[in-house]
Amino acid sequence: MHTLFELLSMKLTGAIILTYIPVIIACVLSFRLSINIKIGLVILSCLLGLVFNILTIAGFLAVILFSSFCYLFKYSQQKYIKNITTVLIFIFSILLIVHIVPGFNNPLIIADHAVSANAITFSKHLNLDKIILAILLLTFVVPKAARIKLKPSMQLLSVMTLVFILSFSIGLTTGLVEFDAKLSAILIGWMITNLFFTCYAEEAFFRGFVQQQLANKWQGSAFKDSAVVIFSGLLFGLAHFPAGLTYTIIASIQGIGLSYCYHKTKNIYVPIYLHFTFNLIHFCFFTYPFIG
Repeated sequence: MHTLFELLSMKLTGAIILTYIPVIIACVLSFRLSINIKIGLVILSCLLGLVFNILTIAGFLAVILFSSFCYLFKYSQQKYIKNITTVLIFIFSILLIVHIVPGFNNPLIIADHAVSANAITFSKHLNLDKIILAILLLTFVVPKAARIKLKPSMQLLSVMTLVFILSFSIGLTTGLVEFDAKLSAILIGWMITNLFFTCYAEEAFFRGFVQQQLANKWQGSAFKDSAVVIFSGLLFGLAHFPAGLTYTIIASIQGIGLSYCYHKTKNIYVPIYLHFTFNLIHFCFFTYPFIG
């Protein structure tokens, strides 16, 4: 008899579930939990990861090191320390995002699954390095989310609707994707991993850290706001270059749109959930990830 997770094409074990539940809770409630509780949940996941060999001592030390950078960034009053930690957070974040930092044995939970008949197969690891990155950035680095107002939100929704239409139009006309409405067996697992292990981490870094630091550094310069939105959006697009030029162009358009939304709202959860919405539409209604 198949288990629920087998039916969802996810390779989960009790060890994986126990290790990742604390950090997922920390992400879900990141806007409500105190700093101490969030760090406690990260430590708990790390300790469980050590027990179940999902994390090694090298990975645990890397988490402590990155936590130290983020802590100093938030609480240090020395300008030179702030500048140094800004650079260190930028470099270390990239290393975590591309999984270069040693010590993380991220388990493969979806292996070579054919989401669409004419697409390349899809695999997914539960990236402990990326979700810890997201939590630490949201805890120490990303400014507190501002309250969302209804009228600007409706305007931004209109902007992002146009961005979505343009992005999918480019994907369809270039042959990157086709219409492919489906209810995949891995939908629930994909939603959890994409939201918490992709969208939270990428938006915390590209919008909450990179865009915010550019805005701080370029204060007073002409066309500052536009330059920050465009530059940070293009940087997001370039991060997707390994998937090809068309994918990079679409990601750049998305990045600029998400950067604009963050600039207008000062609320990191706006680009996080818009990013997830775009990915969900892509997954459910178009070739996923793209035509092979």
